[in-house]
Amino acid sequence: MKQVNIRYKRKNTELFFDSFKHFKHNLSNLIGVELPTLCQLGVERYLNLISTNYKSKYPDMRKIGLIEYDKPSDFAFKLTPETNVFMRNSLLNQNAYDENDLRAGRKNIDSLPPNLLIRSFADSDLLDFYQYEILKLILSYYDTADLIRPYLALLNFIRTYNIQMLDKILLQNILAQTKENILLMRYDDNAFDNLDLDTQDELKRPISYIYNFLQTALVIDSNYNIIVDFNFVDRLQIEMNNIVFSQPTPIQNNSRPAREQRLFRENVLKAYNYQCAITGQSIFIDNRVLLEAAHIIPYRDGGSFAVSNGIALSYEMHKMFDNGLFGFVYDESKNLRIKISSSHRIADKYGILNSLDNRIISIPHKESEKPDSLAVEYNLEKYLLI
Repeated sequence: MKQVNIRYKRKNTELFFDSFKHFKHNLSNLIGVELPTLCQLGVERYLNLISTNYKSKYPDMRKIGLIEYDKPSDFAFKLTPETNVFMRNSLLNQNAYDENDLRAGRKNIDSLPPNLLIRSFADSDLLDFYQYEILKLILSYYDTADLIRPYLALLNFIRTYNIQMLDKILLQNILAQTKENILLMRYDDNAFDNLDLDTQDELKRPISYIYNFLQTALVIDSNYNIIVDFNFVDRLQIEMNNIVFSQPTPIQNNSRPAREQRLFRENVLKAYNYQCAITGQSIFIDNRVLLEAAHIIPYRDGGSFAVSNGIALSYEMHKMFDNGLFGFVYDESKNLRIKISSSHRIADKYGILNSLDNRIISIPHKESEKPDSLAVEYNLEKYLLI
């Protein structure tokens, strides 16, 4: 395994596995047990009830997109639009635990498996609504420091290789692929076996959570057979892409992709000091900057809203980048340079494109905000016109 630059977290392996190891709870339990308990008790009582509620369950409900809040200490939260649909299922309230009957270490709190959660939605005639909202949640999910959305990337990989059954052994080997292999749909049959034993052991730990996510979202059944409707996934992705690219106002759309896109633009432009990375220029109208936050790995390909997957560009530069007229490469001094396309399809009458070739662009000083090298390589390989 090649040497990697550890930027975001400890034990970064540069494998697809990294995108999954941030979430340590069963999704079915968060939706079917923790969420109704939180709604019944209120934030303060819920957080003070068990230490793990404050340390992990409450923030993980926010991470996956079930709730929104500013700070846990504010004792205030809002249900997301997706979760409002879930909570229309009154049967979920039966799973809330009683604060008066708790034993030490949550030992008498039963977990809710995916099949029972899904059955409760089928019994309440909300299954179609549930399927739509839950798929939207997992297709949107990513860790804030990660450049890809892992469940969308996994589904795309499953479809490309026509995988009919996702058992433990196969999943281990998929997680052992590099992120580059996953994004470019390459597959190494021996990826897991080639890892050292410590990495193999670490990689095995999140598998039960991944299975739970996929079963909760009606992607695989209890026998690990693939049951997802990819036509439905495509329709949902088109809708989510339209939300992202249209950049609606909060009043027009409050879905998770729309919220994330607004934050992505704000965070990327701030990281680039509100200047185009290429021209160094910007124009403001009524305190509104006329710059765009470009995704390096496109959202439709599974790119996330991490700042490291973005770059601040003017409208014209953004269009040229998105159309494959140029990409970026890191040189030996870790400067990010422009690499232009030499395609005969391009007519550069006034030499605008040629004037950009090999130019060093401005990038943030903070390591976690710099364009991710994998994202840059992926974009160049897949989208530069040839």
